Amino acid sequence: MNADVDVRVGRKIGDFFLQRLKDAKQRLWVMSPWVAAEYMDLVVSKKATGVDARVITTNSYVSGQKEALRRLIEGRTSITKPENRNLMYVGIGLIIIGLILGIYTKGVGFLLSIVGIVLYRVGMERKEKYWVSKLGDGNVKVFEYHPYHIVHAKIYVADDWVIMGSANFTENGMRESIEGIVIMQSAELATRVGEMMGGIKNDLNLRELSYDIVGKELDKPDLKSGRYKRHSTHRKHYY
Repeated sequence: MNADVDVRVGRKIGDFFLQRLKDAKQRLWVMSPWVAAEYMDLVVSKKATGVDARVITTNSYVSGQKEALRRLIEGRTSITKPENRNLMYVGIGLIIIGLILGIYTKGVGFLLSIVGIVLYRVGMERKEKYWVSKLGDGNVKVFEYHPYHIVHAKIYVADDWVIMGSANFTENGMRESIEGIVIMQSAELATRVGEMMGGIKNDLNLRELSYDIVGKELDKPDLKSGRYKRHSTHRKHYY
């Protein structure tokens, strides 16, 4: 296997390979424990042009991670039970009759009102919220953050280019921190690395989270869970 190899170390490491990601025509695969919203917008935009776009990351909610995941996963609503207006009208009627009768016979009026409320609620439309990946089912993989079993690799595959190193797909990783990367061009290597990226789901120490689990967390205004706060210093160091 022959590959063109380049090594870079320093700040603004993204200057050496971000353009290759933007120019991807066939595939753009990203593995990074922490990602930034602006770069997820890039991945989603590539998907819209027909590129095979995939992201592997974690649910470690450091600054920016939650918003980045919102760019990858969106909530939708499905009707689980259609509205039954006839039943609702009957319910409203019984409520009105119950209120009128309640003036004279409290027991009967109260009972009719209760029955009316129940019928009205039974007749109401039922909706259920669920979450999907903007990159297609299975193309966004979010693994549960654990300080000792973390998806910590930073790998980028753009067509025949493979970039590996220390840089997270965040503003700090791309611009601010001193990072090191290896840039390689090889169709064979890109295919092999892509296969390995897809195979990490078989690791017994990793737990892949469903979109519904992630989506419900994203709907919360602020994550208060102590298990994430406990490792906040550790997470910030790597972000």
